[in-house]
Amino acid sequence: MLNEMNSLKNSKNKKKEIEKTTPSQKEKVYIYTLTIAKGEASRDVANRLEQAHIIDDAQSFLTYLDTHQLTRALRPGTYVVTSDMSYEQITKKITK
Repeated sequence: MLNEMNSLKNSKNKKKEIEKTTPSQKEKVYIYTLTIAKGEASRDVANRLEQAHIIDDAQSFLTYLDTHQLTRALRPGTYVVTSDMSYEQITKKITK
């Protein structure tokens, strides 16, 4: 009887651990069709990406562009970007 109680107690503990590590809800992935006009400022593009929930912070994206000397390398065109893309992936898509 004591062994059965210990066994039952151990199985309940395992279940609790599994429940704690299982995500209750998957994170949403946003998809956005970004159109960049000729001569458009990178600040405007960054702000639209933030408003569309593709990036968390427009200023940090602008800092990334500046650090990699890509601020003026934006290519006019239409691009599909998603919120699970890194800054590097986004910039490879939208720059020269």
